Amino acid sequence: MPKASKRTKTRTWNVTLSDVQAARQMLKKVLAPSPLVLNPWLSEMFGCELYLKLENMLPIGSFKIRGATYKISRLSRQQRRKGVIAASAGNHAQGVAWGSRALGAKAWIVMPKGAPLLKIQNTKALGAEVILHGDSYDEAYAAARKIARKTGRIYVHAFDDPDIIAGQGTAGLEILEQLPEVDVIVGSVGGGGWMTGLGAAVKALRPETLLWACQAAGAPSMVQSIREGHAVKLASASTFADGIAVKEASERMRLLLEPLIDEWLLADDEQIAAAMLMLLEKGKIVSEGAGALPLAVLEQKRKEIAGKKVVVL
Repeated sequence: MPKASKRTKTRTWNVTLSDVQAARQMLKKVLAPSPLVLNPWLSEMFGCELYLKLENMLPIGSFKIRGATYKISRLSRQQRRKGVIAASAGNHAQGVAWGSRALGAKAWIVMPKGAPLLKIQNTKALGAEVILHGDSYDEAYAAARKIARKTGRIYVHAFDDPDIIAGQGTAGLEILEQLPEVDVIVGSVGGGGWMTGLGAAVKALRPETLLWACQAAGAPSMVQSIREGHAVKLASASTFADGIAVKEASERMRLLLEPLIDEWLLADDEQIAAAMLMLLEKGKIVSEGAGALPLAVLEQKRKEIAGKKVVVL
């Protein structure tokens, strides 16, 4: 199990390669690897070998299925019978619902009233009970935590959990099997669990691979936190990349991400929208804003990626 670090006042974990490998052993029983596809159009456009890691081809259309399913697999039968609860505006909700159905747990999901209708419907279709509460994720989160305390249900956090992080990191193991000589991997950051897990795996096995993390310019909570050396809370988070619109960064996640990420990048909503259109036209891929963001930031890095093997998450 990941161990608590004693090097900082904020309690954190050392999520290791062995933790991610253990998650992989479990998840491969229920999930096939997501495809890694070379896109010739984008490769020519950027002057590199550009590969798309298609997490949108997983059953819920998101990498969130990895961490949520692995977390639920770690619970006892008694805990699964009692049930789990989570707060989410969409993708994590569906991940928890899918993992709960696959592993025989009862799931409650608290979603803000403004959550996308399709994601609400999909979460219900996967067997979870959906509770609509509040006008923001923060309000839904507070309600879910309160319910967890009252009922004894296990709270499944979207990113701030070592099992969630280890589960997300299994994508990194897949990439290294699919493209052993990968030079650069680019991925979005909301809370940070995705790139933390992926980084723990990739940097352990291939430290020369560069990891670039990106956020929307309208919600740069983790980028600002890294630059200022402490977690920050934004006055507002405004971006249509709603999956990564996190207003308050986690200090624990900042500490985990800082040694793993080689560069932090930002793109505004206009650039993200252009990347969504580019994926549609050049890759026949429909992506939400958070998924298109890693492609949006590549325009800034044309010189650095020339001739490289680049994976966009």
